[in-house]
Amino acid sequence: MSRLHRPVTRAEIATLVGLPPVRVESIVARLLEVGVLTEGTMTDAPARGDSADPRARPPRRSSERPRTRSSSSALRSSSTNVFGDDRPSIGGALRPTTPPGLAADEALAAREQYETACRGLTAPVRAKTAQHATGTELLAFCHDSHPQTVLALLANPAFAVVHARVVAHYHQNVTGLDLLARRADLLRDVLVQRAFLGNPRSTAALVEQVLAAATLEDLFQHVIDTNLAAELRQLVGEALRTRFGAASSRERADLVYWSEGRALECSGGWTLDEETATRIAQRPITSTELVTRLATYPGTPRALLVALDRQPFVAVRRDLRELIRRHPNAR
Repeated sequence: MSRLHRPVTRAEIATLVGLPPVRVESIVARLLEVGVLTEGTMTDAPARGDSADPRARPPRRSSERPRTRSSSSALRSSSTNVFGDDRPSIGGALRPTTPPGLAADEALAAREQYETACRGLTAPVRAKTAQHATGTELLAFCHDSHPQTVLALLANPAFAVVHARVVAHYHQNVTGLDLLARRADLLRDVLVQRAFLGNPRSTAALVEQVLAAATLEDLFQHVIDTNLAAELRQLVGEALRTRFGAASSRERADLVYWSEGRALECSGGWTLDEETATRIAQRPITSTELVTRLATYPGTPRALLVALDRQPFVAVRRDLRELIRRHPNAR
């Protein structure tokens, strides 16, 4: 339970440790009696049809990094029911898309191996085997829907980002996703983030955790990813605008330069400061798209427009020179 950042139910504990619910109830009662657990860390499972808030978390410590605020009503209404057995939480079929960073044939082979060699094992046996699996067997166990298996995978020394991408993409149990997201080294991978964001079982709290771990460049990649839901991209866009305003001049210059100015469309109208403009101007510019976007962006300062006009690439392009000189700040 110390691995989770939210209160847990007795049913979830039974799912994680693989013990009968009656046995878990007895253990929890004893721990409550001696004061090891409190009712604040334990919650009763919601009755069928009741709505519980799965995103309840303890107050953030002052030393913790603030998370991006969530404004999407679709995310706030995410369901997080957790079954006591090893069925996927939504009881549905496997997501039809391929995990990011994995070839389609490799993903299919791993799934077939799981179905034929792993699924028929009991949950405790699968978890025990997953903890020491390697190669294709390890990749196969990443398709398991039981959070106890996720816990075992995280204890496997061979478990790496390629495996985390598969788990984050396919796993349908909120408890298992919570466990995976606790690994900061894995969450820093942009494709692990992409898998979490594309997983319909990710709660608002998980999305906030992903966005907090993402770099400025990561956020831009997510906001232009048309495979993500429009509501989610809007939420990522809000995080990008906030982060862009607080970023260093080097980070802003890097993002504007390598995105060929596309990031300016998501920046929220920030005026490029002198240091950011200087960093961009000092780089070789050979992109028509970058020059065009800077020449039409209201927040481009005069110093950068002058530097663009002097670029050898622009000197032979009359259309670009005229575009730059029509900018209000160039007059």
